[in-house]
Amino acid sequence: MSSEQYMQMIQEKIGRRQLIFYGTRGCDAETLLGIDQLSHVISQVAPLQSAAVSEVCLETMTQERVDLNAYKIDKDKRDVIVEIRNQILAAFRSPAIVIPYRSTELLASAWFPRAHQVLHAGIFHEMQTCFEHKPWVETSLAERNIRIIPW
Repeated sequence: MSSEQYMQMIQEKIGRRQLIFYGTRGCDAETLLGIDQLSHVISQVAPLQSAAVSEVCLETMTQERVDLNAYKIDKDKRDVIVEIRNQILAAFRSPAIVIPYRSTELLASAWFPRAHQVLHAGIFHEMQTCFEHKPWVETSLAERNIRIIPW
């Protein structure tokens, strides 16, 4: 299957829904720019900066970069986080699919009231941690006879 055919298949599956990317870095959504339905990018740092989509970025809003090794958006109680949640809720007013790079409590709190019309194409944030623990992932894969790269 060619990349054009693959892209066409993706767009057909999305249908009339808008596509929303929720991630740590907005620039990670660059590969999605070829999908016509991409409408919103919501991120913490490194905005995508594309005129093709609506974008909400914590770094742009506050004019400061957070230390991603220490910063947790779910623990941040500033008014700017309330504003980001409101922006997410607004994006979720129409039928959509949200692709989270990494799910968070903030995303879940905006998604649940709109779950009847927004498909969450990721795992629930409370399940995320185990998939970030490389030894657990590799052990689970090895138990299923899936080849892994040894340390």
